[in-house]
Amino acid sequence: MPDAQLPDQALDEEYLTSTYADVPFRTGEQLRGASEKRVRELRLGWSVVFIWLVVVPAAVAILGFASRWIGAAVVLYSLWRAVVKALTLTGRWKKSAKELQREEDEGRMQRHHYYCERNPDGFRRLMTENLEREGREHIRSEADALRRKGSGKFHKGG
Repeated sequence: MPDAQLPDQALDEEYLTSTYADVPFRTGEQLRGASEKRVRELRLGWSVVFIWLVVVPAAVAILGFASRWIGAAVVLYSLWRAVVKALTLTGRWKKSAKELQREEDEGRMQRHHYYCERNPDGFRRLMTENLEREGREHIRSEADALRRKGSGKFHKGG
């Protein structure tokens, strides 16, 4: 549609800004900035993982040959980790609250998945009901916001 066919208000920047003030938006520059920040974060994360999984073990192995003390410390640490793993596998190592919570959450997710797989129609109905309810709530909140916004601009009866 050419600009000439649009109403005058549709091209007025002030009108558009005031009408759509509640609509969130981001400029292309903001999107590029966020994207570049995310790329930097991913590169940093990858570098940390690489150093931890490749450089540190290689350095420890080399230092283990170079120094008797470092070699002994690495052997003792490895033995300690082996003992902890053995006690964990035999059930003699007490689980932390964080581990217990994680296991409970995983079990709950597995049960939900199991029952959703057994009754896919029921799962779809539940999902549809939830989406419809959330949609109604969203529309109601938008309507309330528009009513509040519009109540100061117009007067009734005239």
